[in-house]
Amino acid sequence: MYSQPGADELVRSSQKDTYYINWLNDSSSDISRGIIGSRLWIRWRRELQILTELAYFGLSTLSGYQTLGEEYCYLIQVDSSLKSIPSFSRRLLMIMLNTLAPYLLEKILNKLEKEIRSPALFGTLSESHRKRLGSIIPILKNLINLFQQIHTISFYFNGVFYHIAKRFTSIKHLLIRDTSKDKFAVITYKILGWLSFIQFVVSISQWLLIYIHPLMSQSKSQLSTSEGHPETVKIDHQISTSINIKCCLCLESCEYPTCTPCGHIFCWHCIAGWCKTKPECPLCRERTEASRLVHLHHYNPT
Repeated sequence: MYSQPGADELVRSSQKDTYYINWLNDSSSDISRGIIGSRLWIRWRRELQILTELAYFGLSTLSGYQTLGEEYCYLIQVDSSLKSIPSFSRRLLMIMLNTLAPYLLEKILNKLEKEIRSPALFGTLSESHRKRLGSIIPILKNLINLFQQIHTISFYFNGVFYHIAKRFTSIKHLLIRDTSKDKFAVITYKILGWLSFIQFVVSISQWLLIYIHPLMSQSKSQLSTSEGHPETVKIDHQISTSINIKCCLCLESCEYPTCTPCGHIFCWHCIAGWCKTKPECPLCRERTEASRLVHLHHYNPT
């Protein structure tokens, strides 16, 4: 009676869970904005989303029940033996990897990037060392994206683990209703797998051109610097420290600096979230629609 589900059932189940999680996030956001205000909500909105996801999976997966998406698709979680329900510790680890791990990894990388680009550290390093340190975090982020692409390609071909957390914890699914696999869906996901593989190869090629080629020409840039171009070092230092502009909403360095029509600069996520609740500038109260926000590329304050 029980059989392994196809990739389409796993995707449909995950989409259903995402729908309910987004609905809970919207509801909790409305409640939290009314209690703590829009400014504090913008600053802690990511943490509130994490708490909402933990509550959703804690009341379902951690308690030994199906999620709403799994119930919708008639799926149950099993361990690698396909004969028993995963243990409590394994379910807990899966939830932590699925919710907290991406959040903590993003925070750690952003913190390291700020420390590497801080003026105090840059002032004590040579130009070559600054370039090497400045490329560490982008390389790590690209490696993480490449790993996610490999995981997605593997899912399209095998149709077993849709989430990375379930791959690490070896938690699989069983289909608890009689059905025959959709052969057209299997072929479709195979085609998606090959297309994703081609995209992965293109991404690797672009990554090599962006990060490996500059390292090969580094000796030439060092030679031109040693011959006497002090203005090059000065410009590089200014560009490296331009991230230290403070956003008045989150009180942190601006990520993806965005300008309002009145000229004030905020993080993109901060001001976009603010305009959803209050279509006005947080500083001067001038009316500001989200469609009029301008993302500043290569912004270098003087």
